[in-house]
Amino acid sequence: MAPDEAVSLAEDAGDAAPAEWIGARDLAILLLLYGSGLRVAEALSLTGSVRPIGQALRVTGKRSKTRVVPIMPAVRDAIDDYARQCPWPIDKDGPLFLG
Repeated sequence: MAPDEAVSLAEDAGDAAPAEWIGARDLAILLLLYGSGLRVAEALSLTGSVRPIGQALRVTGKRSKTRVVPIMPAVRDAIDDYARQCPWPIDKDGPLFLG
C-alpha cells in the first residue's frame, strides 16, 4: 500500500468513528501500525509510560524480543492529539490506547 493510500485509509477510519476522540485514537493507531511497522499486539501493549514519544520507541514483540522502531513526526502528532482528546487520563502504568 502506498503511503498516501495508508494515510487516506487511516483518516477515513478516524472520520467514521462515533466520537471525535475515538476517531483520533483510531487514526493514531493506524498511523503507528503503518508508519512504524508495529504489530497490532505491540501497539496495543504500549502503556502511557511511552509518552512523551520521541523519535524512536522500544517495543517488545514476538518471543519477547525487544526492538527499536522509528516514530515519524506525523505519528507522534496523531498520538499527542489523541491523548489530548481522550476523556480519561492516560496513566503511566495503564494502556496508552483506551477504548
